[in-house]
Amino acid sequence: MKKQLIMLALVAAATGFFEPATRAETAPAEQVQQIISAFNDRKGKLTATTNEQHFDDVVAEYNRQVQECSQHLIRIVLADPTAPTSEEGLRWVIANSQPSAAEFEQSLILYERYFATCAKFRQVCPFLKPVQSKAAEPLLRKVMKKNEAEDVRGTACFILAKRLQLTNPKESQRLFNLVVRKYADVRAPDKTSTLGFMAQQALYEIQHLSIGKTAPEISGTDVEGKPFKLSDYRGKIVMVDFYGDW
Repeated sequence: MKKQLIMLALVAAATGFFEPATRAETAPAEQVQQIISAFNDRKGKLTATTNEQHFDDVVAEYNRQVQECSQHLIRIVLADPTAPTSEEGLRWVIANSQPSAAEFEQSLILYERYFATCAKFRQVCPFLKPVQSKAAEPLLRKVMKKNEAEDVRGTACFILAKRLQLTNPKESQRLFNLVVRKYADVRAPDKTSTLGFMAQQALYEIQHLSIGKTAPEISGTDVEGKPFKLSDYRGKIVMVDFYGDW
């Protein structure tokens, strides 16, 4: 009973929370900022009440608030889709929604329609790796074709190649090779490496570590200190266990 009352209180407190009080008189740009700020405020208060007993309730309420906020942002975008803040609103929905959510898919479709040439697209790319979304591939292909920024096109090409690595290895390999040829020096969005380096790693995996490929040679010593090579066991069933003690 106590658990139900807490959940009802959370729902009641959040109902209509993301609707700007003076919606008719507020510019779309201000509405986007108001909605995102209101969500951040509610998120802070919600997580402050989290404890082990009511964790599931808090997670459910958080997801509900993300959905509500996303729906409001999408309505603002549809009212004025070419406004710069509409891109920010769609980017928020893509970054915060579950990939299986209808709002996530709708935001990708709208982003493809209105913002495929936007220089900020690289901020969206990390959220396009899950393969569940059907709208991600058309968006990535349009960005590769239409965006003027080299780093944006290269990042879109790399993310699309990663998405296709399991479902279409041949096309994935073609795209990774394209990254190596045209975008090798582009820094990855996380700035820890280059797209060329990561594409070469992925190509090695496709060419040498895929199912059906001959395993690369591995040499070492066994528990008794005797040297051995993986090829010594060719034709036998072998389980290789890699581990570290760091």
